[in-house]
Amino acid sequence: IFQMFPDDYYTLGRGQTLQPMFLGHLEAPVGDLIPSLEGALQASLTAGDRILTLLNLGVQAHFRVMASHDAAELEAWIEETPLDMRNWQKDMRGGVFLMAARQYAKALQGKTDTGSPSLLLSDHDHNEAEYIDFLEKTASNPKRPKSIYLATKLPLLVLYGHNREAVALGEMLLPMLSSLWSERLNYSVRYYLS
Repeated sequence: IFQMFPDDYYTLGRGQTLQPMFLGHLEAPVGDLIPSLEGALQASLTAGDRILTLLNLGVQAHFRVMASHDAAELEAWIEETPLDMRNWQKDMRGGVFLMAARQYAKALQGKTDTGSPSLLLSDHDHNEAEYIDFLEKTASNPKRPKSIYLATKLPLLVLYGHNREAVALGEMLLPMLSSLWSERLNYSVRYYLS
């Protein structure tokens, strides 16, 4: 369908952003999907769709986490890329992916409070508890953004040895898994809980 309508940038941007998220990660290694997401970003920008552009950037950031890109480069990419998108931190779609990936990258570099499970994603620019509260009060369906954010935190809890808290978080996430947009996160939660 994309080849039939090569000038429909809205459809190209949306389809080529969502396809890797829902199905693409089952067809190819996650790192191999990033170039197609970059192409979809150009289509989204051409279409002028802010929501789709942020979603694409968020999905790219998420895939870079999953593909184990360098944490410092990922953090820098997230800090620089959405500069034209004001208030991306408050977006309930792509902004949540971007925020989770940024804090994940910072935690891997030891820039967050890795010694405290409740502050693992917190630093001088971001407060984990306040962000979760913001998601719960702002989103029409807070289960989805909250599950994306917390599912990204789960591997960090295990990595830093907060196993009891990782099990508690994983058990809390189990009933929320149906709201995740990515089976990859779903599998990740199940893996770290097992």
